[in-house]
Amino acid sequence: MVDFHRHFSPERPPAHHRDVILWYATSREKQWPLYETAGEGIIRGYGHLPLPDDPSPLFSLEHLKAALESDPAGHIAEIGDEPFFPFEQQMQQLTAVLTLARELQRVVVIHHRGSIAKVMKPLSAFSCDVPIIIHQYSGSVETARELHRKGIRISLSPALRTRNMKLSHRLKELDVPFLLETDYTGTDEIAYLDILTEHYRWVSTETKIPLPALVENQHEQSSILTH
Repeated sequence: MVDFHRHFSPERPPAHHRDVILWYATSREKQWPLYETAGEGIIRGYGHLPLPDDPSPLFSLEHLKAALESDPAGHIAEIGDEPFFPFEQQMQQLTAVLTLARELQRVVVIHHRGSIAKVMKPLSAFSCDVPIIIHQYSGSVETARELHRKGIRISLSPALRTRNMKLSHRLKELDVPFLLETDYTGTDEIAYLDILTEHYRWVSTETKIPLPALVENQHEQSSILTH
């Protein structure tokens, strides 16, 4: 299986599972050094989000560029916006990061709350040149199709099942490619594997895609994005 978005705890290095391709993400630059103790079989994501205790959306693009240049398989994960900080400033930062992603040809994972229309303009300006993933997507099937036409991928998390969203009941209508993620932030590896496995089974049931085919598709998409 592939998990296209998992966080790690600052108290421990990223975990590794033999049969899972893990796309990790950080929200803080200070967590990047944890990757130094990580084993093989993970794909490292370098990101920054404003947080209530440190609301600035700004971080060093030079540091990000250096991290990515030292990690040829690394990607940018995650960046985006939060409602408690001025939106325009966050969009300036997003544009700057997307410019760097275009230069280095790296995947960018976007964190966004609310209507995707708010960030569609900057994403559309780069989507022809930069692989962009909207993680924890919960919008409509129609918006997913629009994003696909622009070359932007969506990633589905277990929140669709646990929170009973509108999209949860329309997955059988989802006729565009999608990725699967857990967005897991915990440290219990047994519970983590249970969540990932159940997520695959649930999506397989809801979309009518046989589980082996779903797993194979996710591996193919991971391979395409990392190469």
